Amino acid sequence: MFGVDWNDPQTLWLNITNLALGLVTLGCVLVFAYSVYAELRGRARRRAEMAGIDGELRAMLGSRGAGKSR
Repeated sequence: MFGVDWNDPQTLWLNITNLALGLVTLGCVLVFAYSVYAELRGRARRRAEMAGIDGELRAMLGSRGAGKSR
């Protein structure tokens, strides 16, 4: 498999070390990908929650308008 000889005693520990490092790298990539996904999902959720806040602010201020100075 992939040109790795698991029966060679001279390279067994090298192969095991490479396998372990590959699994750790894969785990790190998965954690990073999930973090990016969670951040983007959180931003989209906050954006959706804030979508109606401008209308609510204008309704609270009434005829004065939002941010308009006289």
